[in-house]
Amino acid sequence: DSLITESELTQANEVYLVDHNSPSQSLDFQNAKIVRLIDHHAITGFETTDPIDIITRPVGCTCTILYQFYKQNNITISKTIAGLIISAIISDTLLLKSPITTQEDIDAVKILAEEIGMDYENYGYSMLEAGTDVSDLSGGEIINLDSKAYKVNVYMIQIAFVNSMNVDELLYRKKELLNEIDDFISKKHLQLFVLVMVNIIDLDSTILVNGTLANVVKSAFNVNLTNNQAFLPGISSRKKEV
Repeated sequence: DSLITESELTQANEVYLVDHNSPSQSLDFQNAKIVRLIDHHAITGFETTDPIDIITRPVGCTCTILYQFYKQNNITISKTIAGLIISAIISDTLLLKSPITTQEDIDAVKILAEEIGMDYENYGYSMLEAGTDVSDLSGGEIINLDSKAYKVNVYMIQIAFVNSMNVDELLYRKKELLNEIDDFISKKHLQLFVLVMVNIIDLDSTILVNGTLANVVKSAFNVNLTNNQAFLPGISSRKKEV
């Protein structure tokens, strides 16, 4: 069917929310009929007018849940769909190494990879390596690659993630990134912006922070900010650690 714009949504449109549920991270679906939620995130500020199907599981990737749907309903998974599911799980779990990884994620990847004859480890490493190349992106594009807004009490904060195999290459553009963060804070009227640059090899992170609530980050991670920057050893997951 043809695509429907946000302004065209009505109660006649049945909407499935997949892999997200926070209103601040979605289109405005208030005029549509939400009929199902499939997710692996915490449920935050999610409301409906009618009872709906809510399927959430504490797994590393929503595609793990979708894989289980296929299996439970005895539906054959095509090679293409299997490859997409494997790719999604590898991306979300950083090749099954992130602290959000569960045995269900591991089983899904290994079973599907065996079924389609894929060396998922070599494939996953190549995929992550390709995905960390941001050399052609502007600073504004980098801070918006994987960026989510949160309302905490009366405060608005933004937490952005970017994966890298060489964080120093990102830090070489620190001034540019901080300028983009400042502009974003001003335009969105935020009190805090945190850019988390994850070293996907060591699963450590370096953060760039700005905003009037910067001291909250210092106390939360027990670190000192030096020129808006800090190192977070062993931290790599927004969902579980940030």
